[in-house]
Amino acid sequence: MISTTLICLVVGISDGDTLTARCPTQDAAHPYQQVNVRLAGIDAPEKRQPLGERSRQHLAGIEADARERRPGLWADREPVAPWERRKTERQGLR
Repeated sequence: MISTTLICLVVGISDGDTLTARCPTQDAAHPYQQVNVRLAGIDAPEKRQPLGERSRQHLAGIEADARERRPGLWADREPVAPWERRKTERQGLR
């Protein structure tokens, strides 16, 4: 299984288990792309189903709380992802 980590900005919440994020790319002409993300392990009602809008609002609230609290290393004014910090240190640029 191949995996990667991206630091993206949440730009929309579709329903209780789907969000849209704006993520960086390697293409200078198109520096960002929008990605639809389905959260694994969450089975929330679709927007038009009973409680669907409430479920969407709950996910939006969780995202807003996390953005406001800036947990963990993201509390820093200029956070640096751990993998970027290690890369910089390996290159001796620290």
